[in-house]
Amino acid sequence: MEGPTDDPRIVADRVRQRRNFMATLLLSQGVPMLLGGDERGRTQRGNNNAYCQANEISWYDWSADPEADRFAEFTRHVVALHREHPTLRRRSFFDGSGDPPDIAWYDAAGQPMTAARWGDPDNHFIAYLLAGDGSDFPDEDLLVVLNADVAPAAFVVPGAPGQRFTLLLHTGQDDGRPPVGGQFEAGARLDGPPRTVLVAAAPR
Repeated sequence: MEGPTDDPRIVADRVRQRRNFMATLLLSQGVPMLLGGDERGRTQRGNNNAYCQANEISWYDWSADPEADRFAEFTRHVVALHREHPTLRRRSFFDGSGDPPDIAWYDAAGQPMTAARWGDPDNHFIAYLLAGDGSDFPDEDLLVVLNADVAPAAFVVPGAPGQRFTLLLHTGQDDGRPPVGGQFEAGARLDGPPRTVLVAAAPR
């Protein structure tokens, strides 16, 4: 479905995907590039040349909008997460060094990704673990789980035996803050909600 719609299911899916894309941007290495208004869901109606549009396409809408306010609050939460964890702000490229490696990619079974899994068109799940001691400053290990499927994904939490993670981000929530009690250990079997990004931290 493209264009304006009043279908509540489609609207809800779009808002959730907006949170997923904002989270993906802020969890990526490098300098996050946000355009003014992104934090309120400003779209420019898909126009990437709005500099020459002196009309409502390029105008900012500052009118009261609860949905825009909720997304701005979500963006604040993800930006704070980015600032609080040096692991997300490395100054050098990943090279797979260290024990555990600076970054490791996992499938839903908690096993390292294989070439076959990378190339599987039916696979919509991936997780990666960032080693906190591989960053420029000491940090916790960070686990990022991405389920792009429209269905929940059962997955096994990777990590060192006994390592206990605390959930920091849940894009299924309007403000991104996870439900109370979001803790789990490496090796646990969990359900990843559909179309959701999760971020959890664990001390080494």
